[in-house]
Amino acid sequence: MSFIESIDQFIINKTSNKVVQRWYVYTVLIVLYLFRVLFKGSHPLITYFLFIYLVHGFILWATPKSTKMPNPFSDDYEEEEAEFREAPDIDFGSGPFVRNMPEILFWLFCMKCTLIAFVLTFVPFLDIPAYTPILVVYFITMLIFTVFKLIEHSKKYNYNPFRTKKDKKFYSN
Repeated sequence: MSFIESIDQFIINKTSNKVVQRWYVYTVLIVLYLFRVLFKGSHPLITYFLFIYLVHGFILWATPKSTKMPNPFSDDYEEEEAEFREAPDIDFGSGPFVRNMPEILFWLFCMKCTLIAFVLTFVPFLDIPAYTPILVVYFITMLIFTVFKLIEHSKKYNYNPFRTKKDKKFYSN
């Protein structure tokens, strides 16, 4: 086990039962990062890449871990979907909803990404000028398409990543 892996495991062990406190710490960290970037008016590309990584982590957290369904974000989704059409219906009611990335690992992923981005804002040559409105519009557009694809996938395969109990209205469609 490497040094960084042992630090990760130590953090996970110490914070595993403190869910609310973990997310408070992350909220403070992301607010500090945003204050630094907004008040300094710099590092738009680092901020853009940070939020792309955070969306990627959210997708891993929100999708179920299952070998019985295709990945909704792969390039060959249609081919994978054709292979899985013959598969029996996937029922998440018979067992627990197992995520691709557990909540504590999602939190750790967000913390690491934000801390790295925060440190990178202190490096002056990484302040690459970019036309920020284009980055913002592109990010929002991609976020909307990603969320719609994730919602479509969750309805098709009958899972709701935001509920631990079955929601009858969600699954009746």
